[in-house]
Amino acid sequence: MTLTRPREVGSPYEALARMVDQCGGLKPVAAFMGNSTSTVQRWTVPEEDSDVSFRLVSQIVDRFQASAPAEHLALLAGGVFVPLVGTEVSPHWGALTAESASAFAEAMGEVARALAPTSDGAGVVTRREARHLVKTIDHAIRDMAALRGLALAVAEGEP
Repeated sequence: MTLTRPREVGSPYEALARMVDQCGGLKPVAAFMGNSTSTVQRWTVPEEDSDVSFRLVSQIVDRFQASAPAEHLALLAGGVFVPLVGTEVSPHWGALTAESASAFAEAMGEVARALAPTSDGAGVVTRREARHLVKTIDHAIRDMAALRGLALAVAEGEP
């Protein structure tokens, strides 16, 4: 089961919801933590009086390699999370470059559409459009960061 209820973009609840989705949904996280799925879901709902500790989030990140919490914290600190490209896998420069270019083009196209006179805000980006733009731009940033990580690994002498 995955989380479908929208969370406020950029909120800790949205980051936790993305983490749960990156782990394969509520069931795998609940099974790993020895909790019920309803307990895990409550971590992602602002109206619930339920929190998850940093230690538990760290264990989930370590087990499932979920990047959402790191991405969220990096943005709060004024930066961007740059995942390292594993040297155990042969890097695919072409595929990574194509994905980065595609994500960048999609982000720029979405910005242009939001600024168009025929957009919801008639040329001014609305809150709804901005929430969508944040997700699209974040995707492009992650892809570019992965490409940067690959280039950095090669520059530092890794295969």
